[in-house]
Amino acid sequence: MAGQVKNDAGTIRNRARCEDTDFIYAALGGLTLCVAALYMAVVLPRLAPLVAPKLLGVAEMKWGPAVAWVPVQNMAEDGSAMLGSSDGQGLQKPTQVMRIGSAEKLADLFAGMDYSLDPASEHLTVPRVFLASLPSDFKSVASTDARKELFIRTMLPLVLKVNEGILLDRGRLLALRARTAAGRVPTAAEAAWLNDLASRYGLEKPDFERLLKRVDIVPVSLALAQAAEESGWGTSRFARQGNAAFGQITFNEDKGLVPYGRDDGKRHLIRSYDHLLDGVRSYVHNLNTHDAYRQFRKQRAQMRSGGHDLDGFGLAGSLSSYSERGQEYVDTIQTIMRANDLEALDRAKLRGDQMANLLTAGR
Repeated sequence: MAGQVKNDAGTIRNRARCEDTDFIYAALGGLTLCVAALYMAVVLPRLAPLVAPKLLGVAEMKWGPAVAWVPVQNMAEDGSAMLGSSDGQGLQKPTQVMRIGSAEKLADLFAGMDYSLDPASEHLTVPRVFLASLPSDFKSVASTDARKELFIRTMLPLVLKVNEGILLDRGRLLALRARTAAGRVPTAAEAAWLNDLASRYGLEKPDFERLLKRVDIVPVSLALAQAAEESGWGTSRFARQGNAAFGQITFNEDKGLVPYGRDDGKRHLIRSYDHLLDGVRSYVHNLNTHDAYRQFRKQRAQMRSGGHDLDGFGLAGSLSSYSERGQEYVDTIQTIMRANDLEALDRAKLRGDQMANLLTAGR
């Protein structure tokens, strides 16, 4: 019996030792994870400029400051350290800034990100890579199909990014309308935001119903088709030199490019932009505010009220005022959408959350 007690006592001590050992191992494991996290947060960003260019096949990589979105005027002369967002949204962690020297390297970059177009995919995800401008040799891509696909992969994240910001405002607007309808008086901050939103969307004073007709997205399929037509799939001078993928007109000589063959007496220019993203944002804002596209907004609102998904092909029919070609232009846009299966891309989503944004310079 005594021997049994001693054996039991020894067993208990052994178990205690094992538990102590397990605790130590667990603690060491946790410490290792902490060190690894610290390494990733502090050391890897310093190594990235040396390693990533070789891995991604890009000409140059630089890291931006901790607050990554900065005014576009702060672009370096070589264009390689350019970050920008006209809406002033700031990121809370560093953003990679890369310089893509050629269309071939851009294609390699997309391939390295496992970014391809699969219209059959029900869950197409798109990396947050926002090209500042098209590579200088984009027009020289020999294969028409390859050039078209590269153009779509370049423009798709930009359109999704602009739509993402609009949906955030729209969600906040819907929530505020619901609270107001329930009898809750908006706070001073909410009222100020609402007044600012109305001003941004061309209204003299806030009106929920009128704002909801304007604060809404443009279907990806429609935006891509118009960009393709207006820029010649990224080959036009305006797209390559002025980041103008949508052919919008301006009369400000400091903000546009003169069209070749412009008739005598004409003063219009094609509006140029610092970034492709700025051009996309301007295009969407134009459809959401200009009187010429009132029917577009009305038809879109009817789709919303009926509980339907936005139909880019159908909405294209309301844009005969976008071009002097009228209905012929609409027919062309709809043909581009169907021939390139762009409607399938309306299901695409940006990967990750809004904190992970990558802006790349094409020149």
